[in-house]
Amino acid sequence: MNKDLDRAYAALRAKKRTLDRYFSYYDGTEQTPVVSERLRETYQNIDFSINENWASVVVDSMADRINLEGVKGPDAKVQDALDEVMRATGLIIEADDAHEAALIAGEAYLMAWKEDDGDVECYFHDPRMCHVFYDEANPNKATFAAKWWEDETQCHIKLFYADHIMLFSANRTSSGEFADSDVFAQVSDDEHRYGVIPVFHLRPHRRAAISELRNVIPIQDGINLMLTNMFVTGEFSAAPMKYVISNAEGLEDLVSAPNRIWTIPAAGGLDGGSGAQVGQFAAADLGNYLKAVEHSINALSSITRTPKHYFDLGQNAPSGEALKVMEAPLVKKVKERIARFEPVWKKLFVFLCKLQDVEVSERDLTLIWSSPETVQPLQEAQTTKAKADAVAAKKEIGISVRQALRELDYTDEQIDTMEAEQASQPAADGATGNALMSALSKGPPGKPAAPKAAPAEPTPAQGVPAAPPVLPKAVGSATSTGLPRPGPLPTVRPVEASGASLSQDGASAPNTQTEVA
Repeated sequence: MNKDLDRAYAALRAKKRTLDRYFSYYDGTEQTPVVSERLRETYQNIDFSINENWASVVVDSMADRINLEGVKGPDAKVQDALDEVMRATGLIIEADDAHEAALIAGEAYLMAWKEDDGDVECYFHDPRMCHVFYDEANPNKATFAAKWWEDETQCHIKLFYADHIMLFSANRTSSGEFADSDVFAQVSDDEHRYGVIPVFHLRPHRRAAISELRNVIPIQDGINLMLTNMFVTGEFSAAPMKYVISNAEGLEDLVSAPNRIWTIPAAGGLDGGSGAQVGQFAAADLGNYLKAVEHSINALSSITRTPKHYFDLGQNAPSGEALKVMEAPLVKKVKERIARFEPVWKKLFVFLCKLQDVEVSERDLTLIWSSPETVQPLQEAQTTKAKADAVAAKKEIGISVRQALRELDYTDEQIDTMEAEQASQPAADGATGNALMSALSKGPPGKPAAPKAAPAEPTPAQGVPAAPPVLPKAVGSATSTGLPRPGPLPTVRPVEASGASLSQDGASAPNTQTEVA
Protein backbone atom coordinates (compact mmCIF):
# COMPACT_ATOMS: atom_id res chain seq x y z
CA MET A 1 0.00 0.00 0.00
CA ASN A 2 1.28 3.48 -0.87
CA LYS A 3 2.18 5.34 2.32
CA ASP A 4 1.48 8.79 0.84
CA LEU A 5 -1.93 7.58 -0.31
CA ASP A 6 -2.81 6.58 3.26
CA ARG A 7 -1.68 9.97 4.57
CA ALA A 8 -3.67 11.81 1.93
CA TYR A 9 -6.83 9.79 2.54
CA ALA A 10 -6.63 10.28 6.31
CA ALA A 11 -5.99 14.03 6.06
CA LEU A 12 -8.78 14.67 3.57
CA ARG A 13 -11.31 12.65 5.54
CA ALA A 14 -10.30 14.25 8.84
CA LYS A 15 -10.83 17.84 7.77
CA LYS A 16 -13.94 17.41 5.66
CA ARG A 17 -16.46 17.53 8.50
CA THR A 18 -14.93 20.65 10.03
CA LEU A 19 -14.79 22.47 6.71
CA ASP A 20 -18.36 21.43 5.89
CA ARG A 21 -19.43 23.14 9.10
CA TYR A 22 -17.57 26.37 8.25
CA PHE A 23 -19.16 26.54 4.81
CA SER A 24 -22.63 25.84 6.19
CA TYR A 25 -22.27 28.73 8.63
CA TYR A 26 -21.16 31.01 5.83
CA ASP A 27 -24.12 29.89 3.70
CA GLY A 28 -26.54 30.26 6.63
CA THR A 29 -27.73 26.65 6.50
CA GLU A 30 -26.43 25.44 9.87
CA GLN A 31 -29.17 24.41 12.32
CA THR A 32 -29.48 26.38 15.55
CA PRO A 33 -28.33 24.25 18.49
CA VAL A 34 -30.63 23.82 21.51
CA VAL A 35 -28.69 23.80 24.78
CA SER A 36 -31.44 22.81 27.22
CA GLU A 37 -33.44 19.60 27.41
CA ARG A 38 -36.48 21.60 28.51
CA LEU A 39 -36.20 23.68 25.36
CA ARG A 40 -35.90 20.53 23.27
CA GLU A 41 -39.29 19.44 24.55
CA THR A 42 -40.76 22.88 23.88
CA TYR A 43 -39.33 23.15 20.37
CA GLN A 44 -39.96 19.60 19.21
CA ASN A 45 -43.22 20.56 17.46
CA ILE A 46 -41.92 23.84 16.03
CA ASP A 47 -41.28 23.60 12.32
CA PHE A 48 -39.23 26.77 11.83
CA SER A 49 -35.79 28.07 12.80
CA ILE A 50 -34.30 31.57 12.83
CA ASN A 51 -30.87 32.16 11.30
CA GLU A 52 -29.66 35.73 11.24
CA ASN A 53 -26.47 35.12 9.30
CA TRP A 54 -23.75 37.47 10.54
CA ALA A 55 -20.97 34.99 9.73
CA SER A 56 -21.18 35.89 6.04
CA VAL A 57 -20.89 39.59 6.90
CA VAL A 58 -17.56 39.01 8.66
CA VAL A 59 -16.14 37.09 5.68
CA ASP A 60 -17.57 39.33 2.97
CA SER A 61 -16.30 42.50 4.64
CA MET A 62 -12.78 41.15 4.05
CA ALA A 63 -13.28 39.34 0.74
CA ASP A 64 -14.76 42.48 -0.86
CA ARG A 65 -11.46 44.27 -0.17
CA ILE A 66 -9.07 41.56 -1.38
CA ASN A 67 -9.14 42.08 -5.14
CA LEU A 68 -6.31 40.97 -7.40
CA GLU A 69 -6.50 43.19 -10.49
CA GLY A 70 -3.52 41.92 -12.46
CA VAL A 71 0.21 41.30 -12.61
CA LYS A 72 3.02 43.25 -14.24
CA GLY A 73 6.00 41.49 -15.83
CA PRO A 74 9.52 42.80 -16.46
CA ASP A 75 9.28 42.82 -20.27
CA ALA A 76 6.86 42.50 -23.17
CA LYS A 77 7.42 38.75 -23.66
CA VAL A 78 6.56 37.91 -20.05
CA GLN A 79 3.66 40.38 -20.00
CA ASP A 80 2.15 38.85 -23.13
CA ALA A 81 2.35 35.36 -21.59
CA LEU A 82 0.72 36.58 -18.36
CA ASP A 83 -2.04 38.48 -20.15
CA GLU A 84 -2.83 35.51 -22.35
CA VAL A 85 -3.10 32.98 -19.53
CA MET A 86 -5.20 35.35 -17.39
CA ARG A 87 -7.55 35.94 -20.29
CA ALA A 88 -7.81 32.27 -21.21
CA THR A 89 -8.35 30.96 -17.67
CA GLY A 90 -10.46 33.76 -16.18
CA LEU A 91 -7.97 33.85 -13.34
CA ILE A 92 -9.31 37.05 -11.78
CA ILE A 93 -12.65 35.33 -11.10
CA GLU A 94 -10.86 32.22 -9.83
CA ALA A 95 -8.88 34.50 -7.51
CA ASP A 96 -12.05 35.90 -5.91
CA ASP A 97 -13.34 32.37 -5.22
CA ALA A 98 -9.99 31.29 -3.80
CA HIS A 99 -9.74 34.28 -1.45
CA GLU A 100 -13.29 33.75 -0.19
CA ALA A 101 -12.65 30.05 0.50
CA ALA A 102 -9.34 30.84 2.21
CA LEU A 103 -11.14 33.15 4.65
CA ILE A 104 -13.95 30.65 5.30
CA ALA A 105 -11.90 27.48 5.64
CA GLY A 106 -8.50 28.90 6.55
CA GLU A 107 -7.01 27.61 3.29
CA ALA A 108 -7.68 27.35 -0.45
CA TYR A 109 -5.97 25.77 -3.42
CA LEU A 110 -5.15 26.75 -7.00
CA MET A 111 -4.04 24.16 -9.55
CA ALA A 112 -2.31 24.83 -12.87
CA TRP A 113 -1.42 22.44 -15.70
CA LYS A 114 -0.84 22.20 -19.43
CA GLU A 115 -3.35 19.94 -21.13
CA ASP A 116 -2.57 17.51 -23.93
CA ASP A 117 -3.92 19.96 -26.51
CA GLY A 118 -1.44 22.61 -25.33
CA ASP A 119 -3.92 24.80 -23.47
CA VAL A 120 -2.86 26.05 -20.05
CA GLU A 121 -5.48 25.58 -17.33
CA CYS A 122 -5.63 27.19 -13.90
CA TYR A 123 -8.54 26.94 -11.50
CA PHE A 124 -9.54 27.20 -7.87
CA HIS A 125 -10.06 24.02 -5.85
CA ASP A 126 -12.33 23.61 -2.85
CA PRO A 127 -10.20 23.06 0.28
CA ARG A 128 -12.34 20.01 1.12
CA MET A 129 -10.95 18.31 -1.99
CA CYS A 130 -7.22 19.08 -1.68
CA HIS A 131 -4.40 18.94 0.81
CA VAL A 132 -0.69 19.86 0.74
CA PHE A 133 1.93 18.14 2.89
CA TYR A 134 5.07 19.94 4.07
CA ASP A 135 8.53 18.85 5.10
CA GLU A 136 8.71 18.63 8.89
CA ALA A 137 12.27 19.99 8.85
CA ASN A 138 11.35 22.83 6.48
CA PRO A 139 7.68 23.84 6.92
CA ASN A 140 7.87 26.17 3.90
CA LYS A 141 8.77 23.32 1.54
CA ALA A 142 5.91 21.22 0.16
CA THR A 143 6.65 17.51 -0.35
CA PHE A 144 3.48 16.50 -2.22
CA ALA A 145 -0.18 17.41 -2.68
CA ALA A 146 -3.34 15.33 -2.91
CA LYS A 147 -6.77 15.73 -4.46
CA TRP A 148 -9.79 13.45 -4.20
CA TRP A 149 -13.06 13.44 -6.06
CA GLU A 150 -15.77 11.03 -7.17
CA ASP A 151 -17.99 10.43 -10.17
CA GLU A 152 -21.08 8.25 -10.60
CA THR A 153 -19.28 4.93 -10.19
CA GLN A 154 -15.75 5.53 -8.90
CA CYS A 155 -13.68 7.43 -6.39
CA HIS A 156 -10.29 8.92 -7.34
CA ILE A 157 -7.24 10.21 -5.50
CA LYS A 158 -4.41 11.97 -7.34
CA LEU A 159 -1.00 12.62 -5.78
CA PHE A 160 1.11 15.48 -7.16
CA TYR A 161 4.91 15.56 -6.87
CA ALA A 162 7.57 17.85 -8.31
CA ASP A 163 8.50 15.30 -10.99
CA HIS A 164 5.51 12.98 -11.42
CA ILE A 165 1.74 12.58 -10.83
CA MET A 166 0.07 9.39 -9.59
CA LEU A 167 -3.61 8.45 -9.96
CA PHE A 168 -5.49 5.90 -7.80
CA SER A 169 -9.11 4.79 -8.26
CA ALA A 170 -11.66 2.52 -6.56
CA ASN A 171 -15.33 1.64 -6.95
CA ARG A 172 -17.80 3.41 -4.72
CA THR A 173 -19.31 1.43 -1.86
CA SER A 174 -22.72 -0.19 -2.15
CA SER A 175 -24.18 2.57 0.03
CA GLY A 176 -22.76 5.19 -2.33
CA GLU A 177 -20.11 6.46 0.08
CA PHE A 178 -16.47 7.17 -0.65
CA ALA A 179 -14.38 4.01 -0.79
CA ASP A 180 -11.91 3.03 1.94
CA SER A 181 -8.23 3.72 1.33
CA ASP A 182 -7.20 0.05 1.22
CA VAL A 183 -9.24 -0.68 -1.92
CA PHE A 184 -7.66 1.97 -4.12
CA ALA A 185 -5.50 0.71 -6.99
CA GLN A 186 -2.89 2.62 -8.95
CA VAL A 187 -4.05 3.64 -12.42
CA SER A 188 -1.14 5.73 -13.71
CA ASP A 189 2.19 7.33 -12.82
CA ASP A 190 3.14 10.10 -15.26
CA GLU A 191 6.41 12.00 -15.11
CA HIS A 192 6.74 15.70 -15.91
CA ARG A 193 9.64 18.08 -16.45
CA TYR A 194 8.57 21.17 -14.55
CA GLY A 195 10.15 20.50 -11.14
CA VAL A 196 7.19 22.11 -9.35
CA ILE A 197 4.21 20.68 -7.48
CA PRO A 198 1.34 22.14 -9.55
CA VAL A 199 -0.87 22.80 -6.50
CA PHE A 200 -0.59 26.20 -4.78
CA HIS A 201 -1.74 26.66 -1.21
CA LEU A 202 -3.30 29.96 -0.04
CA ARG A 203 -3.15 30.29 3.75
CA PRO A 204 -4.08 33.36 5.84
CA HIS A 205 -2.00 31.82 8.66
CA ARG A 206 1.15 29.77 8.30
CA ARG A 207 1.05 27.70 11.47
CA ALA A 208 -2.41 26.20 10.88
CA ALA A 209 -5.53 26.45 8.75
CA ILE A 210 -7.48 28.90 10.92
CA SER A 211 -10.88 30.00 9.67
CA GLU A 212 -12.09 33.57 10.10
CA LEU A 213 -15.29 31.99 11.46
CA ARG A 214 -13.65 30.09 14.29
CA ASN A 215 -14.45 32.81 16.85
CA VAL A 216 -17.68 33.80 15.09
CA ILE A 217 -19.56 30.49 15.36
CA PRO A 218 -20.19 30.49 19.16
CA ILE A 219 -21.55 34.05 19.02
CA GLN A 220 -23.58 33.25 15.89
CA ASP A 221 -25.15 30.28 17.69
CA GLY A 222 -26.04 32.49 20.66
CA ILE A 223 -27.68 35.09 18.42
CA ASN A 224 -29.74 32.50 16.57
CA LEU A 225 -30.81 30.79 19.79
CA MET A 226 -31.81 34.12 21.35
CA LEU A 227 -33.88 35.04 18.30
CA THR A 228 -35.56 31.62 18.28
CA ASN A 229 -36.48 32.04 21.96
CA MET A 230 -37.85 35.49 21.22
CA PHE A 231 -40.13 34.19 18.47
CA VAL A 232 -41.35 31.30 20.61
CA THR A 233 -42.00 33.69 23.49
CA GLY A 234 -43.87 35.97 21.12
CA GLU A 235 -45.99 33.02 20.00
CA PHE A 236 -47.13 32.21 23.55
CA SER A 237 -46.69 35.33 25.66
CA ALA A 238 -46.48 38.43 23.46
CA ALA A 239 -50.26 39.05 23.73
CA PRO A 240 -51.74 39.72 27.22
CA MET A 241 -53.41 36.63 28.74
CA LYS A 242 -56.76 37.20 30.55
CA TYR A 243 -58.18 35.30 33.46
CA VAL A 244 -61.55 35.02 35.24
CA ILE A 245 -61.99 33.95 38.85
CA SER A 246 -65.56 32.76 39.31
CA ASN A 247 -67.62 29.67 40.12
CA ALA A 248 -70.19 30.53 37.43
CA GLU A 249 -70.88 28.12 34.63
CA GLY A 250 -70.12 28.71 30.95
CA LEU A 251 -66.78 30.43 31.43
CA GLU A 252 -65.15 27.96 29.04
CA ASP A 253 -66.99 29.70 26.18
CA LEU A 254 -65.18 33.00 26.77
CA VAL A 255 -62.78 33.61 23.87
CA SER A 256 -60.31 36.49 23.67
CA ALA A 257 -60.51 38.12 20.25
CA PRO A 258 -60.72 41.63 18.73
CA ASN A 259 -64.17 43.34 19.06
CA ARG A 260 -65.45 40.49 21.18
CA ILE A 261 -67.37 41.40 24.33
CA TRP A 262 -67.39 39.10 27.33
CA THR A 263 -70.63 38.58 29.20
CA ILE A 264 -69.75 37.16 32.57
CA PRO A 265 -72.65 35.81 34.66
CA ALA A 266 -72.95 37.12 38.19
CA ALA A 267 -71.99 34.50 40.72
CA GLY A 268 -70.51 34.30 44.11
CA GLY A 269 -66.85 33.76 44.53
CA LEU A 270 -65.30 30.45 45.31
CA ASP A 271 -65.49 31.23 49.01
CA GLY A 272 -69.10 32.48 48.67
CA GLY A 273 -68.14 35.98 49.71
CA SER A 274 -66.84 37.78 46.66
CA GLY A 275 -68.04 38.27 43.09
CA ALA A 276 -66.35 37.28 39.84
CA GLN A 277 -62.88 38.75 39.22
CA VAL A 278 -61.44 39.47 35.78
CA GLY A 279 -57.82 40.41 35.05
CA GLN A 280 -54.91 39.89 32.68
CA PHE A 281 -51.24 38.98 32.84
CA ALA A 282 -48.68 41.39 31.41
CA ALA A 283 -47.26 40.52 27.99
CA ALA A 284 -43.68 39.28 27.83
CA ASP A 285 -41.08 41.99 27.18
CA LEU A 286 -39.33 40.94 23.95
CA GLY A 287 -36.95 43.88 24.23
CA ASN A 288 -34.76 41.86 26.61
CA TYR A 289 -33.98 39.45 23.79
CA LEU A 290 -33.13 42.28 21.41
CA LYS A 291 -30.74 43.81 23.94
CA ALA A 292 -28.98 40.48 24.29
CA VAL A 293 -28.71 40.16 20.50
CA GLU A 294 -27.32 43.70 20.22
CA HIS A 295 -24.72 42.92 22.88
CA SER A 296 -23.67 39.80 20.98
CA ILE A 297 -23.33 41.71 17.72
CA ASN A 298 -21.17 44.36 19.41
CA ALA A 299 -18.96 41.59 20.76
CA LEU A 300 -18.79 40.06 17.29
CA SER A 301 -17.69 43.40 15.85
CA SER A 302 -14.90 43.81 18.39
CA ILE A 303 -13.61 40.23 18.21
CA THR A 304 -13.49 40.11 14.40
CA ARG A 305 -12.39 43.76 13.91
CA THR A 306 -15.39 44.35 11.66
CA PRO A 307 -16.72 47.96 11.78
CA LYS A 308 -20.05 48.28 13.55
CA HIS A 309 -21.73 50.01 10.63
CA TYR A 310 -21.48 46.71 8.73
CA PHE A 311 -24.04 45.30 11.16
CA ASP A 312 -26.36 48.33 10.76
CA LEU A 313 -27.33 48.79 14.39
CA GLY A 314 -29.38 51.90 13.65
CA GLN A 315 -26.46 54.33 13.70
CA ASN A 316 -25.86 56.98 11.08
CA ALA A 317 -23.46 55.96 8.32
CA PRO A 318 -20.00 57.41 9.10
CA SER A 319 -17.99 59.35 6.53
CA GLY A 320 -14.69 61.13 6.11
CA GLU A 321 -12.13 60.71 8.86
CA ALA A 322 -14.65 58.93 11.12
CA LEU A 323 -15.10 56.19 8.52
CA LYS A 324 -11.34 55.90 8.04
CA VAL A 325 -10.76 55.49 11.78
CA MET A 326 -13.57 52.94 12.16
CA GLU A 327 -12.32 50.84 9.25
CA ALA A 328 -8.62 51.03 10.20
CA PRO A 329 -8.55 47.65 12.05
CA LEU A 330 -10.36 45.93 9.17
CA VAL A 331 -8.04 47.50 6.58
CA LYS A 332 -4.99 46.40 8.57
CA LYS A 333 -6.33 42.84 8.76
CA VAL A 334 -6.99 42.78 5.02
CA LYS A 335 -3.47 44.02 4.26
CA GLU A 336 -2.08 41.23 6.44
CA ARG A 337 -4.03 38.64 4.43
CA ILE A 338 -2.87 40.14 1.12
CA ALA A 339 0.72 39.98 2.31
CA ARG A 340 0.24 36.26 3.05
CA PHE A 341 -1.38 35.53 -0.30
CA GLU A 342 1.03 37.48 -2.53
CA PRO A 343 4.07 35.11 -2.42
CA VAL A 344 1.84 32.18 -3.39
CA TRP A 345 0.38 34.13 -6.32
CA LYS A 346 3.86 35.00 -7.54
CA LYS A 347 4.87 31.32 -7.47
CA LEU A 348 1.74 30.49 -9.45
CA PHE A 349 2.43 33.14 -12.11
CA VAL A 350 6.02 31.96 -12.48
CA PHE A 351 4.73 28.41 -13.04
CA LEU A 352 2.12 29.60 -15.54
CA CYS A 353 4.90 31.28 -17.53
CA LYS A 354 6.99 28.11 -17.35
CA LEU A 355 4.09 26.13 -18.79
CA GLN A 356 4.33 28.49 -21.79
CA ASP A 357 8.14 28.08 -21.97
CA VAL A 358 8.71 31.61 -20.66
CA GLU A 359 11.16 32.08 -17.81
CA VAL A 360 10.70 34.78 -15.18
CA SER A 361 11.72 35.28 -11.55
CA GLU A 362 9.32 35.97 -8.69
CA ARG A 363 11.20 39.15 -7.82
CA ASP A 364 10.52 40.55 -11.28
CA LEU A 365 6.75 40.28 -10.94
CA THR A 366 4.57 43.01 -9.44
CA LEU A 367 1.05 42.12 -8.37
CA ILE A 368 -1.63 44.78 -8.72
CA TRP A 369 -4.19 44.86 -5.88
CA SER A 370 -7.05 47.29 -5.48
CA SER A 371 -6.83 49.48 -2.41
CA PRO A 372 -8.47 47.86 0.64
CA GLU A 373 -9.56 51.28 1.90
CA THR A 374 -12.95 52.76 1.11
CA VAL A 375 -12.66 55.21 -1.78
CA GLN A 376 -13.65 58.76 -0.80
CA PRO A 377 -12.72 61.09 -3.68
CA LEU A 378 -13.08 64.37 -1.77
CA GLN A 379 -11.27 63.10 1.31
CA GLU A 380 -8.55 61.56 -0.86
CA ALA A 381 -8.05 64.81 -2.77
CA GLN A 382 -7.74 66.79 0.47
CA THR A 383 -5.27 64.28 1.87
CA THR A 384 -3.17 64.35 -1.29
CA LYS A 385 -3.07 68.15 -1.27
CA ALA A 386 -2.07 68.25 2.39
CA LYS A 387 0.68 65.71 1.73
CA ALA A 388 1.96 67.69 -1.25
CA ASP A 389 2.02 70.86 0.86
CA ALA A 390 3.98 69.07 3.57
CA VAL A 391 6.51 67.77 1.05
CA ALA A 392 6.82 71.22 -0.50
CA ALA A 393 7.62 72.63 2.94
CA LYS A 394 10.63 70.32 3.14
CA LYS A 395 12.25 72.25 0.29
CA GLU A 396 13.54 74.60 2.99
CA ILE A 397 15.84 71.88 4.29
CA GLY A 398 17.14 71.23 0.81
CA ILE A 399 15.58 67.96 -0.37
CA SER A 400 15.72 67.40 -4.10
CA VAL A 401 12.72 67.40 -6.42
CA ARG A 402 13.22 63.67 -7.05
CA GLN A 403 13.11 62.95 -3.32
CA ALA A 404 10.03 65.12 -2.96
CA LEU A 405 8.32 63.09 -5.68
CA ARG A 406 9.32 59.86 -3.95
CA GLU A 407 7.63 61.08 -0.78
CA LEU A 408 4.52 61.67 -2.87
CA ASP A 409 4.58 57.90 -3.61
CA TYR A 410 6.00 58.15 -7.13
CA THR A 411 8.46 55.40 -8.00
CA ASP A 412 11.88 56.08 -9.53
CA GLU A 413 10.60 54.57 -12.76
CA GLN A 414 7.65 56.98 -12.82
CA ILE A 415 9.93 59.93 -12.06
CA ASP A 416 12.28 58.96 -14.89
CA THR A 417 9.30 58.72 -17.23
CA MET A 418 8.04 62.16 -16.19
CA GLU A 419 11.49 63.71 -16.72
CA ALA A 420 11.79 62.08 -20.15
CA GLU A 421 8.33 63.29 -21.16
CA GLN A 422 9.13 66.75 -19.89
CA ALA A 423 12.31 66.93 -21.93
CA SER A 424 10.52 65.78 -25.10
CA GLN A 425 7.51 68.09 -24.78
CA PRO A 426 7.24 71.48 -26.57
CA ALA A 427 7.71 74.55 -24.44
CA ALA A 428 3.98 75.17 -24.00
CA ASP A 429 3.31 71.61 -22.84
CA GLY A 430 6.47 71.63 -20.79
CA ALA A 431 5.14 74.51 -18.72
CA THR A 432 2.03 72.46 -17.94
CA GLY A 433 4.05 69.31 -17.26
CA ASN A 434 6.31 71.19 -14.84
CA ALA A 435 3.44 72.39 -12.64
CA LEU A 436 4.14 69.91 -9.83
CA MET A 437 7.90 70.39 -9.89
CA SER A 438 7.50 74.17 -9.99
CA ALA A 439 5.18 74.04 -7.00
CA LEU A 440 7.70 71.96 -5.10
CA SER A 441 10.49 74.36 -6.02
CA LYS A 442 8.54 77.34 -4.69
CA GLY A 443 8.35 75.95 -1.17
CA PRO A 444 5.35 75.69 1.14
CA PRO A 445 2.11 77.51 0.28
CA GLY A 446 1.59 80.99 1.68
CA LYS A 447 5.30 81.72 1.70
CA PRO A 448 6.88 83.66 -1.17
CA ALA A 449 9.58 81.91 -3.13
CA ALA A 450 13.13 83.13 -2.78
CA PRO A 451 13.84 85.94 -5.27
CA LYS A 452 15.91 84.98 -8.24
CA ALA A 453 19.34 86.56 -8.52
CA ALA A 454 19.55 89.36 -11.05
CA PRO A 455 21.73 88.61 -14.07
CA ALA A 456 25.23 89.97 -13.76
CA GLU A 457 25.96 93.24 -15.57
CA PRO A 458 28.45 92.91 -18.40
CA THR A 459 31.84 94.42 -17.67
CA PRO A 460 33.38 97.12 -19.86
CA ALA A 461 35.98 94.61 -20.89
CA GLN A 462 33.33 92.71 -22.71
CA GLY A 463 32.66 95.73 -24.87
CA VAL A 464 28.90 95.46 -24.71
CA PRO A 465 26.85 98.56 -23.88
CA ALA A 466 24.17 98.42 -21.22
CA ALA A 467 20.74 97.47 -22.56
CA PRO A 468 18.01 100.09 -22.60
CA PRO A 469 14.62 99.14 -21.15
CA VAL A 470 12.44 97.12 -23.48
CA LEU A 471 9.61 99.24 -24.79
CA PRO A 472 6.10 97.94 -25.54
CA LYS A 473 5.05 97.39 -29.11
CA ALA A 474 2.60 99.83 -30.63
CA VAL A 475 -0.85 98.33 -30.69
CA GLY A 476 -3.86 100.56 -31.30
CA SER A 477 -3.95 104.12 -30.19
CA ALA A 478 -4.14 103.88 -26.42
CA THR A 479 -2.46 101.99 -23.64
CA SER A 480 -4.25 99.85 -21.08
CA THR A 481 -4.33 102.87 -18.78
CA GLY A 482 -6.12 105.00 -21.37
CA LEU A 483 -3.14 107.28 -22.06
CA PRO A 484 -2.31 108.17 -25.71
CA ARG A 485 0.41 105.96 -27.17
CA PRO A 486 3.58 107.52 -28.54
CA GLY A 487 4.39 107.43 -32.21
CA PRO A 488 6.24 104.66 -34.01
CA LEU A 489 8.73 102.87 -31.78
CA PRO A 490 12.35 102.19 -32.62
CA THR A 491 13.23 98.69 -33.76
CA VAL A 492 14.72 96.54 -31.04
CA ARG A 493 16.83 93.49 -31.91
CA PRO A 494 18.86 91.18 -29.67
CA VAL A 495 22.62 91.22 -29.74
CA GLU A 496 24.45 88.03 -28.63
CA ALA A 497 27.02 88.53 -25.92
CA SER A 498 29.70 86.30 -24.52
CA GLY A 499 28.99 84.11 -21.54
CA ALA A 500 25.79 82.18 -20.72
CA SER A 501 22.88 82.57 -18.37
CA LEU A 502 20.22 80.17 -17.06
CA SER A 503 16.96 80.20 -19.03
CA GLN A 504 13.54 79.99 -17.40
CA ASP A 505 13.29 76.25 -17.84
CA GLY A 506 16.73 75.69 -16.35
CA ALA A 507 18.62 75.13 -19.65
CA SER A 508 21.78 77.00 -20.54
CA ALA A 509 21.18 79.86 -23.01
CA PRO A 510 23.45 82.58 -24.46
CA ASN A 511 23.40 86.03 -22.85
CA THR A 512 21.76 88.67 -25.03
CA GLN A 513 21.59 92.45 -24.93
CA THR A 514 19.34 94.72 -26.94
CA GLU A 515 20.36 97.24 -29.53
CA VAL A 516 18.20 100.12 -30.63
CA ALA A 517 18.22 100.78 -34.33
